[in-house]
Amino acid sequence: MQQNSTSLGLMHKEYWKMLWKSKMHERLKLLLWRIVCKSLSVWEILSKRFPIPNISCPVCGEEVETVEHIFIRCPITVQAWANSVWPLNMVVFKDMNIDQWIKIIINSTEMLKIQGKEAKEFTLFVAVLCDQIWKNRNQTVWGNQPIDSIKLSLQINKVFIQHKQAWQSILGEKENPPSWKPPPLGWIKCNFDAVVKLDKVVLVVVCRDSNGSIVAVESQEECPGEPLWAESKAALLAATLARREGFARVVLEGDAQSVIKAILKPSTTPHWSIKAIIEDIRTTLNSFVCWNASFVFRDSNVVAHSLAQ
Repeated sequence: MQQNSTSLGLMHKEYWKMLWKSKMHERLKLLLWRIVCKSLSVWEILSKRFPIPNISCPVCGEEVETVEHIFIRCPITVQAWANSVWPLNMVVFKDMNIDQWIKIIINSTEMLKIQGKEAKEFTLFVAVLCDQIWKNRNQTVWGNQPIDSIKLSLQINKVFIQHKQAWQSILGEKENPPSWKPPPLGWIKCNFDAVVKLDKVVLVVVCRDSNGSIVAVESQEECPGEPLWAESKAALLAATLARREGFARVVLEGDAQSVIKAILKPSTTPHWSIKAIIEDIRTTLNSFVCWNASFVFRDSNVVAHSLAQ
């Protein structure tokens, strides 16, 4: 399975740039990303892989549980919106697919004519609402806890205020720069990471320009393997994506020091399991005008790591 910034449903890369550049918590951005990718474990998606006797919504039981139902049409979601600080009439959006709905969330200025600071707060609010809807859905499934719509609405508004206050606090601390550093002008930095799970390996690459804007994202699943092999495959995916996107000057950046060292110093002999992969990486990198590779600690590679998780 492969995904990149131009093939996630019907979402154009400009919408993804707007999302990743927003100031909300990374976890909320990732949730919206997962919603559009349809990577959440809703019954309709799981039923394509496993036999599930009942795939109706565990909250209301009125429809098949799809991402559109959970976040647009479910009565609990409709009531949460009705009791919110932005009381939208969700009936208007009931026939939309999830791509269209997320577009409205990300670009509310164009879609809903919400202006300035209020537009950013609206996007933050919807992300919080989706997060709480999904959290409460899981509590219903796994904890057998029925959802009280009034309590849910109060919880959504409470969490939104907390995020808003934290957001304002962070924006006020200008002396604290982000741990991730952008590449020089004209360069693209490709952060890569891999997560080894019991049944598979997940590889992720996030490419950003000198402004910190995300210009490409790709994920790929591989058969189970060792961590060193997985990190090497993630680095190869980064180089391959950069070449396919037509970048001229690239930096591969990851938190696997042994892999970065092997890429930079071909005279060193990497472990036999990744030797061929390292050779492929260097062959691919030699097709660029300029390239480099750099090691960073996990806190500077958090976006790629979070996506892989």
